[in-house]
Amino acid sequence: MTRAIEDLEVSVRTSVFLQSLGVTTLDELLAMPEIKAPHRMVAAELQELFAELEVEYAGKISGPVQKVAQKRVTGSVSERWAAISAWLEAEQPHALEQFNPPATAAAIAAAESSLGVTLPADYKEFLLIHNGQDEFAPWVGLGALLPIEEIAAVKSDIFGEETAVDADDVGIGVQPVDYHPRWIPISKSQRGRDFLCIDLAPAAGGLVGQIIEYVADDNARPLIAPSFAELMSMYLERAQTGEISFDNDGDLADE
Repeated sequence: MTRAIEDLEVSVRTSVFLQSLGVTTLDELLAMPEIKAPHRMVAAELQELFAELEVEYAGKISGPVQKVAQKRVTGSVSERWAAISAWLEAEQPHALEQFNPPATAAAIAAAESSLGVTLPADYKEFLLIHNGQDEFAPWVGLGALLPIEEIAAVKSDIFGEETAVDADDVGIGVQPVDYHPRWIPISKSQRGRDFLCIDLAPAAGGLVGQIIEYVADDNARPLIAPSFAELMSMYLERAQTGEISFDNDGDLADE
C-alpha cells in the first residue's frame, strides 16, 4: 500500500503545502506532472524526501523565482500600511481584498478584558485599520491574521504547557518554555496548530510585543520580529521577493 501524504516525514510548512495540492498518497504526488512549490526551501525538501524514499519523480519540481525587495518601509503603522496597500493594489489586488474591515475600539477592549492583558499599541493601531484577514490569506509565517474577536478562543485551543525546552531551540529574548500564557496568538494555520504570537513575557534581552512562532509539533520557538510594526515591514519585503506566495489559497509563507 502506498504511503499516505500525512505520514511523510516533512516539515510543517511542506506538510501544509502538500495538503493544499489535494493529493492523499505518495503515488498521487508522484503522478503530478509538476509540483510548483511556494518556496525554494519546500522544493529542496521534496527533492530530499524523494531521494531518501528512493522513489523516482518524473515530473518537475519548481520554486518561485527569487526577487529582490525594491520597497522597504519604516515609520508608523499607518505609514507602513500605506506602503503595503499601495504595493498590493498595484501587484496583488486580490490579496488586498483579503484584509478585513476595521475592528472597533470596543471589540479590542473586550478582547483585552477577556485575555487579561494590554495589547501593544502598534498591533491595536493595525486592528483599527484591518481586523485581521480572511482565513486563507497569506501572511508571514504559517497562517492568516486572526480577527480580534477570535483570539481568546484560539488561545484556549493552544496545546502547549509551561514546560522547559532546550534554550538553543528558542530565539534570543524568548523564554525557553513550550508555551507561556502571555503568548497571545495573532495568526493561525489551516491545520489550527501553528501560530504567530505576540510575546508579552519576554526573557532577558527580549522586547514586550515581540513576535514569536509557536508550532505544536516542534519545540522551537523562534523570534520572528521585534514588534508587530516590524512584522508588517517583513510582510511587504517577503511579498516582493516571492517568499510569500499569493498563488495558493492558504498559509504558505516564509518565516
